[in-house]
Amino acid sequence: MATVSKKPSSPPPKSSKGRKGESDRGGEGRLLRGINGIYRFLASLKLAIVSISLLAIVIFVGMLYERKFGNAALQKYFYQTSWFGLLLAMLGINILCAATIRFPWKKRQTGFVVTHAGLLVLLVGSWISFQTGDEGQVAMVEGETSSTLVRSTDYTIRVQATDPRAREDLEALLREIFMEVGQGHEHGAEAEGGDAQDAALHALQDRIVAVLQSRNPGPSELRSLAAEPALPARYRGELEELASRMTGETYTFPFFPGPRQWPRDRVEVLTRQDDPFELSVTAFLPSAIGKRIAEPVPGGVPMMKVSMELTPPNMISPMDPLQDRFVIDENRWITAGDLFKRKVTALGPVRLVFQYIDDSRSKEMPAREAVNDFLEVPDRGAVESARLHYEDDSGRTRTATYFPSTETWVMPDGSKVEGKTATLTGSTLTATYNLSGALNDPGIFDRLRSARFDVSAGGQGPSRPITLGSFLLAIVENTKDEQMPLAEFSVKRGDGPEVVHWAVPIPGAAMPPMSFSPTDQPNVYEPTEGLVRVSYYKPLEFSEDMQGLKGSIEVLAVGDHQLYYRTINAEGIQNAGELDLGEKAVAFGGANRAMQASFTVDDYLESAVPRFTYVYRELPVGQAGQGTPAARVKLSRRGQSEERWVLLSTTSTLKPNPGAVETFAFPRESYNVSFDVDRKELPFSLRLVDFRRRFDPGTRQPSHYESDVLLYDQERGIEGEKVTISMNEPLSHRGYTFYQSSFTPPTDSSGEFVSLFQVRYDPTWQIIYIGCLMVVIGTFLQFYMRAGIFTDGGKRERERAGRPEEPTPEEPLPPPGEDDDL
Repeated sequence: MATVSKKPSSPPPKSSKGRKGESDRGGEGRLLRGINGIYRFLASLKLAIVSISLLAIVIFVGMLYERKFGNAALQKYFYQTSWFGLLLAMLGINILCAATIRFPWKKRQTGFVVTHAGLLVLLVGSWISFQTGDEGQVAMVEGETSSTLVRSTDYTIRVQATDPRAREDLEALLREIFMEVGQGHEHGAEAEGGDAQDAALHALQDRIVAVLQSRNPGPSELRSLAAEPALPARYRGELEELASRMTGETYTFPFFPGPRQWPRDRVEVLTRQDDPFELSVTAFLPSAIGKRIAEPVPGGVPMMKVSMELTPPNMISPMDPLQDRFVIDENRWITAGDLFKRKVTALGPVRLVFQYIDDSRSKEMPAREAVNDFLEVPDRGAVESARLHYEDDSGRTRTATYFPSTETWVMPDGSKVEGKTATLTGSTLTATYNLSGALNDPGIFDRLRSARFDVSAGGQGPSRPITLGSFLLAIVENTKDEQMPLAEFSVKRGDGPEVVHWAVPIPGAAMPPMSFSPTDQPNVYEPTEGLVRVSYYKPLEFSEDMQGLKGSIEVLAVGDHQLYYRTINAEGIQNAGELDLGEKAVAFGGANRAMQASFTVDDYLESAVPRFTYVYRELPVGQAGQGTPAARVKLSRRGQSEERWVLLSTTSTLKPNPGAVETFAFPRESYNVSFDVDRKELPFSLRLVDFRRRFDPGTRQPSHYESDVLLYDQERGIEGEKVTISMNEPLSHRGYTFYQSSFTPPTDSSGEFVSLFQVRYDPTWQIIYIGCLMVVIGTFLQFYMRAGIFTDGGKRERERAGRPEEPTPEEPLPPPGEDDDL
């Protein structure tokens, strides 16, 4: 078999003529080849693979980022960034070059061209939409009209200058109006049977009280009050003037904090040089939760931080009655109060009592006596008792105990004396038990009402004589102890005058002087020096049903470091002793006990004040970006500065929350600072007429909800056009599309649902839809209709299949010079 081999051929000889021209053409060829190489690279499959791979990686990382920081952060720091735009531009250039490099196109490439053209139209439309589009929310309740678009992902900090004296003038004016309106009729009387003017005056008084109780009444509230028909005409001008004084100039500063918690050294100044103040943000929390803290300061009150585990009689697993869902440690910090240094906190089946004694000032009753009386109650607290501490004739401190239930005295030497009156052993003191009982005890009610005394002589308490009952009510109100009893003893030395001693279950070291001598007037007493120190204990009244009081946990703090406790139930004192910080003390428990309880004093401060702050709140997966942010704002003016936390002031109805406004007061001006979202006024308004929802059968899960709204657009001549917006039927007007996104259940007594609409403004949505349609049509043409439109339907293939196979002749070798075509 013969073979043919290709012989190498020598290159043709080069001519020496025209070398300069050929060199110029060679330079142009290299330039064109370079441009052609770049063009082919931009149209190459390699660049497409790289672009699509990078896009897939970015989308995957963005998905993980969204789980941690939320969709708003994903949009802002991924899909709306310049680098992501460059990535899409690179992909678009690749698509364009891949399509144009095949020009002129064949008929069979129609689907390919249409698909690539659709992708380009889709990318261009998305870019234009990003540049010109807008998005936000609108919320309304039935009967409300709104034209405000709330951009909940764009933050602003607003500062409104106000006149610091306007608030004082407003309070004085409102009180004057209230008194004038209230003359001649009794507020709160039924308007039925009277005239309409009387009812209007009642309504006006209610409005005035609401404005007075408002933390930061705005100018709109004052102008609305001035428009009340029942308001005397001469006050309208004054209210308008005060509204103008409170309005002041408003400064709005865009704020871009980012999705993460700020490091401690980050500070952003938002103001400009020409602003009358300097506003800076020193801390930011993307998800904040309030926290109660105790700040040590001189002249404060005793505070302790408590944690507890409680298993009530009707429960199996333990619970923490001091836990608060919305504020960390809101209920754990217990104050002892500033007057009687005692506070009672009700915690369902138990109560927590915190009592403080200043050991450096306890002259009426030494601290050691108070501690002994607290821990060593006679008969383990099962019966009522009173201890009388006194100095005998030799100056030694001794103690006598009286039991009202048996009318028995137990003297220091162990001897017993029957009756209400007894001479205290080793002294000339004679003590007589007069009465004891609770505030609502009929046996002592007359005494509480008739006895009058002055407690101001000891440097504390009221400055004028009050009744004994009023004083006991003041103790109950200050200590929150609804089971506050009282005991009365009369003591005299020899033939001297009687001194009345009143005692409550509070150590004398924490009380004003409670010893008084009678005056010439009946039932009127004046302070005098006490002859004895009375420590009184009365068993608590516990409930026998499942829901009542079952036990009492009491903590006594002495000075700056000593803590003692005792726990009491219907059987008396169960546990008592000294307590260390962090030590878990068993309050109630044991076999066959219906209630189990233990507690721990985690911290204790002798002198502190409660403060409120915000800390970062870690949200569960799936709720990222849904927290309430907070910013720590520092406002400086003329060398003076104030710094405090400001919470995002947006309510469930997307309206600003006046309660979240912080007032920064300076000597000659004040500023109201709010952390708010960006708001935009729409060129039209909507009024919610009705909101409806339907549930899945047999459940309370909403399956459908819709809203009837009225559309008002003066420029377009639309006055109250009724439109129904549902989950699948949005409202489109002026390029804005309103979707029924969700609703909020009632949060107040009004019972009104808040209908929420997601609003999208996209003037180029048609371009995006056209691009999507082109991609679908091109894909259909390219993959599903190739065999029937641009070919002969497979006729040529069938003819070839029916012919007999013929030997294929051996193709000749290409001539020299055609190697590149091979």
